[in-house]
Amino acid sequence: MPCHLCPEKRRFMNYTIALSAADLTEADKKKKEAEMAKIAANIKEELEAIDGNYSGTENQASGLGLKKLEANSLSDEAIKKLAEDSLLPQYLKNTNKLESSADNSISTMENKKNSLLENLKEQTKLLDDFYEARKKEAEKQALKRGLARSSIIMGKIEGFDREKIDRQSGLSDKTAKSVIDLDAGIEKLQKELKSALDSYELEHAADISKKITELEKQREKEIQEVIKYNNTVQEKEVKYQESGKGASGDGDPVLKKEEKLAAVKKYLDTLPKADATEFIKNNDVLKEHLGTYYNYLLTEYNNKK
Repeated sequence: MPCHLCPEKRRFMNYTIALSAADLTEADKKKKEAEMAKIAANIKEELEAIDGNYSGTENQASGLGLKKLEANSLSDEAIKKLAEDSLLPQYLKNTNKLESSADNSISTMENKKNSLLENLKEQTKLLDDFYEARKKEAEKQALKRGLARSSIIMGKIEGFDREKIDRQSGLSDKTAKSVIDLDAGIEKLQKELKSALDSYELEHAADISKKITELEKQREKEIQEVIKYNNTVQEKEVKYQESGKGASGDGDPVLKKEEKLAAVKKYLDTLPKADATEFIKNNDVLKEHLGTYYNYLLTEYNNKK
């Protein structure tokens, strides 16, 4: 990657004066140290800039361009909600059907009970009217015969009252028994409904637990598939790197290492061989950034004429 150097950097790259230690004055030594330090700083800055240019590619196999996957797995809370939401419609369908059936049966019984009570009320009134008419008729006939206050007519009227009461009591007792039976039937249905709903609730809870387990297994399977795929990508990348076509020996892309090497050499080439070699030996930044290329660089400048 070409680098447009500022005048200050170009000035240090033009450092080509080779002096032995004996030829340097104290001022010269300090000047040389300052210039070498500046070169070291410039090199470090450029190497870090190259790293920045290659950042953001962690999930991509550098040589083959194969991208690693990320498992978009659901959290435990999300899995629980998914399980509940997926089973809720069927649960509501079952419970609504059960409640609707029970409600219909209870409603039928309630209507029948109300009908019996209403019929009792009507029959009671009919009996009242019937016996009241008979008493009036008996009193009328007794009056015609001059027996209005006789014991005979009074006994007859009392007999009508007793007969009415007996019939009404019988009717009331029969209705009461039917109402009691209907109330017992309603109570039984309500208990059966509650028992059935409780049973459905337990089954629903068990179904949710089972669904959660299935979803967790599915999540684990997907995670393992992603791991397996990423391992395959890594294996392919390692083989590609080992073939010399992919990355450098320490995992960085070859292009990146070569770009760093070129950036360093453009500074070292402005120095005498001895100074360049000494600079390489004493610079830990070069070791860190060049990796396996460091020894190559040192050998090249050692053998340079």
